[in-house]
Parts: sequence; structure tokens; C-alpha cells
Amino acid sequence: MKNLILFFPSKNKAAWAFEWLWEEMTLREQQMLTRVPQDHVNIYMIRTIDNFFGKNEFLPQFQLHNQTWKKHSWTEKIFWDLVYGFRMPQWVTHTHPSKISEITKDKRIIEVLFPEYSMKSIVCNNYSEILQNFENILSDLKVLKPHWGFLWKWISIGQDIPQESELWKDDYPYLLQDFHDTSWGFYDLSSGLHDFRVVILDGKIIAKLLREPWDWKYISNTFQWGKIQDIFDFPIPRKIQEIINTIDNYCKKYEHRYYAIDMGLWVNGDIKVFEINWAPGYASEYMAHEFWDYIVKNILKIS
Repeated sequence: MKNLILFFPSKNKAAWAFEWLWEEMTLREQQMLTRVPQDHVNIYMIRTIDNFFGKNEFLPQFQLHNQTWKKHSWTEKIFWDLVYGFRMPQWVTHTHPSKISEITKDKRIIEVLFPEYSMKSIVCNNYSEILQNFENILSDLKVLKPHWGFLWKWISIGQDIPQESELWKDDYPYLLQDFHDTSWGFYDLSSGLHDFRVVILDGKIIAKLLREPWDWKYISNTFQWGKIQDIFDFPIPRKIQEIINTIDNYCKKYEHRYYAIDMGLWVNGDIKVFEINWAPGYASEYMAHEFWDYIVKNILKIS
């Protein structure tokens, strides 16, 4: 039997109660239950980092029995084969998603690795440098975002300089960029602002998504309630496929790589890459099936 751990860390010890677990499980984890053969894999849950130990040992808090989470009463440590989660310390091994996060949490990495596909940033180490450089951005709208981070947090898009109090001081340096103007739409699928996402699993495209912001918004991230359209049958244009191939060839050094590339069609016809996302969410069951089927076959190695 193989041992699979789901790590959902909790700041509040009251949240350890197993009745909370189903509420926190996303589509990705729910679909896992239908794809991972439980006659070959023990599925456990840990809510606190204190239950991890060195040498790939852990003390379970919950175990899945017949689609029901039950408290685990054993006091004996167990070896894990795979830990699935997102906020684990560096010393925890045999994890997924892959270590590709090394290049995706740095928001400037795209322009360093792939300058021909990206926007150039002005690095601002403090608020004074933002004031000095703001007018050097030629687009009407200016983009200001933390050098490090994920999702949409602390990104400012507008014509005016944000107040210093609106910026999180721990996020310096900030990156100042031209606005990625995609207002002419994406081929015949969109007539306005958008970004096009491809999700890649070990070199295979498992999703194509068109994301659009709501009216009077500029960010289409689904955490900002953007509209999402599944366009899996959309034939990828040659120029976009070349960009995907270039980026994925670089990323081959990351074992079991799973990530997304977000890009947009500029008003002048150029394609620009916005970012690489190291842990994209799922918008459909077939994407979750692809993910967990891969995990079972290639990481847990159950045929």
C-alpha cells in the first residue's frame, strides 16, 4: 500500500475537526477520490506542520474510510509516498506540485528568461522610486505589482499613483510596467480584455481557458471573480504554440511539471506572456482527472 497525504494547514486548532474537511476540499481534491484506487493507496489528512517529521515520516490526524474522513488514533509514525499541498516547509520531500515554483513566484523571471515575450519592468525599491518612475511608463494605465508573490494580491492598475498607504511595505521591491492592452479581444473568441491560459502537465496541454474581467475591472484572475470560458477545442495558433514550446523546453528540468502560462493578444497583434502560474486551479472534471491519473501512474506508480 502507498500512503498519500493531503496537507491542509489550519491556523485555528478548532478547524481540525473532520467535519470541516469537505468544505475546504476543492474540485481537484474531490475528484482525487474517484481516480486514486483506495485499495492500493491509504489517504490521510494532516492539518498542522507539527505532524510532519524528518525522514519522510508523519503522524496522521485523519484517514479516509469509505468516502468518510475519520479521526486517526494511531500513535505510530508512518512513512509517506507523496504529500499533496501548497504551504509545506522546504525539507518535506516527495511533494506535488513540482518545484517549478522556484521560477514562478518571482514576477520578473519571465522577462529575464524570455525577454522576447514579456514586458520590461522598472524595479522600485521604495515609494520614492515609484514617484520618480511613474511617468516613465508610457501607457495610459500603469501596472504596479510586487516583485514576489502569487495570484492578484497587491496589484495596482490605474492612471494615478497609488497612495503609499495602499501598498504593502513588506512587498518591496515593486515592479512598474506598461499595461498589457488586450482590449481588441482574442481572435474570434473575445471582443475585449482577456488573458489566455494553457495548463501543462509534464509537457501535455490539459486545458485551454479564456479568462475575461468583469466590466470596469482589469484583472481576469478567477480569485477576482473573472469570467472563465473553457475553449479546449480551440486550435492554438502557430505563434502561441512556439511560445509554449519555448517555455516548456526550459521547464523540462522540473520533474512532474504542472503549471500554466498566461498570455494575451495585444492591440498591435503581438502576443505577450503575463506570468507562469505554478499551481493552477481546475475548471472542469476532465482536468482534475488528467491530474490525478498522472499522479497515480507516474508518481505513486500504480498501474
